[in-house]
Amino acid sequence: MISILWKNHYLCQQIPKEYGKRKSKVTLYHLDRLPLDRYTAFCVAHFKKQGKKLEETVVSRLYSQFDGVTYYMQRVMNELFS
Repeated sequence: MISILWKNHYLCQQIPKEYGKRKSKVTLYHLDRLPLDRYTAFCVAHFKKQGKKLEETVVSRLYSQFDGVTYYMQRVMNELFS
């Protein structure tokens, strides 16, 4: 098994070559986007909990720009938070 390391964090482990001979047991699920009001409340609350301020309009604009895709939202929120 091979581990993939990026910036001192293990991202994933590659599946051994012999695994490819078996059928995959992966199930994909479609998850809907979080509604804007819930996403906004979540982000603002976490910033406030740490004594930081986040305007609701910032969350709304990012949500619109990234079409509510959580991956991109989390990346930007992480940068804003730090």
